[in-house]
Amino acid sequence: MLNFLKGVVVMTGYIVPGCVSLLDFYNGEADYTEAFQRAIASLVGGGVVVVPQGSFYARQIVLKRNVIIQGLGVGATEIIQTPNSNCDFVISESFDDLTGSGLPFGADSRVPSWLGVKDIRINGNGSKQSAGRGIAWYGCALLIKGDVFVHNCFGDNIYTEYAGTSISSAWQAQEEGLFDKVTSMGSLNGWGWRNRGPHNSVIASIIAGHNSAGGYISETLSGKYDGNVTEIGHLHTYANANGNGDAGAIIGSTTAIAHWIIDGDYGYVSASACQFGRVKLINGGQSNNGLNVVGNYNNIGLFHGSMLSGTAGYAVLNVSGDGNSFAAVKAFGQAGAHRGLVVSGSGNEFSNVYVRECSVGVSVSGGLNTVSGKSLLSFSSGFDYKIPVEDAHAGKNDVDLDIFSTQGNYVTGDRPADQIDNFKIRATGLSKSASTSAELQSPTFPLDSTVLQTINLSHGLLYTPTRKSVGLTLLDGVPTDAAFVEVRAKVVGCDSDKIKIQVRVPQAAAAGSVARLGVKVVI
Repeated sequence: MLNFLKGVVVMTGYIVPGCVSLLDFYNGEADYTEAFQRAIASLVGGGVVVVPQGSFYARQIVLKRNVIIQGLGVGATEIIQTPNSNCDFVISESFDDLTGSGLPFGADSRVPSWLGVKDIRINGNGSKQSAGRGIAWYGCALLIKGDVFVHNCFGDNIYTEYAGTSISSAWQAQEEGLFDKVTSMGSLNGWGWRNRGPHNSVIASIIAGHNSAGGYISETLSGKYDGNVTEIGHLHTYANANGNGDAGAIIGSTTAIAHWIIDGDYGYVSASACQFGRVKLINGGQSNNGLNVVGNYNNIGLFHGSMLSGTAGYAVLNVSGDGNSFAAVKAFGQAGAHRGLVVSGSGNEFSNVYVRECSVGVSVSGGLNTVSGKSLLSFSSGFDYKIPVEDAHAGKNDVDLDIFSTQGNYVTGDRPADQIDNFKIRATGLSKSASTSAELQSPTFPLDSTVLQTINLSHGLLYTPTRKSVGLTLLDGVPTDAAFVEVRAKVVGCDSDKIKIQVRVPQAAAAGSVARLGVKVVI
């Protein structure tokens, strides 16, 4: 009789060499712990242990190198940790001896590789344990293939670790893990996946939700382990650590992510030199900023963020690191409850910014940053600026914004540092429009008098100009040759509303002669 198990031809009483059935090693014990170990031990040269349809209890399963445990699909095959096992469930060989050692393959014969699971559901039965993770592996070339669902573990659902260095070119020493579609749900006390290696791994998809400590975390410790990931195709965290800090994904190791979704928790990037294609935040702001970028030199393509209704007091996007770049930013502040874009780091670049209905649209307090875009319908301020005092650049920010507000203020905080910052802001919507530059004309003044004259000219600027930011030009007068009359003019004062100019004509012109001054201001 022939059966077909995921492409493997199975005959009654016989399985092709290198592929064995768990059931052939079960001798009626209380659970399948010994059956798993006998099946794995039989694969001296490596291979596959096929676990059929059904639920199979075991206390602990020790995976040997070059062995894969394969089910018939997440919905068909489940392995469950026996109650009161109180230990890690599916572990790699010599895990307890190797974890924290930083030993690479080739430096110690105990370091395994090419082991994993495929098309299976792993249930840690956490409510009936006092300790233990679902998966706990140390090694290189770790494998999670097909669809794997890990859930309900006492500690971390998934824990992987490997050294940050390589000393061998042997095929067994291939560093990168290969992970397909990983779903991790409902850890009782830990993370969905704590990734400490293997470094440079490739992951097709991670979905992590309702985990107590957080959804996904990557960590690097020099000389010990490295959670660097070459690429994650899809990372979706949702409703993690709700009521316990709301940590969705913490990227602590250099990582590339094609599409990152943060849903009902928050994202945190402490690593540097990461690349993210698209980041979508929804239902943020429960107990933290939506996305925090603390690391440096990260490149983000598109960011789109919105906050959960009923929350308040955080930022949709908070960047305190240096040298980060965003190609496009959209931030929605939930009817003025949250800030939009907050930048306290230096040397960052934000293009195509669109922030809407935030308490403060854009806030900048670091130096050498570039921000361009739109700040719309802010409740308190469209733009807030603080000249950095602990920043070597002391400003040098380049801000190009269109602000539309119907309440609050266009801008708040410090005026730009004169001759250091470069602000181009145009603001409309309140009773008066305003900007950071203006080209004005004074009223006519007589040229037929040598008496000192004072002109007070309303400027309509967002910030009080300095005297040296105001340029004066004599315009055509009446008669037309009045423009050739010598006029001495200087700016003697500026306040939030007016520019004060004094004018003197050394030699009076013909009676009735008048002229105007052209006034150009750039802040």
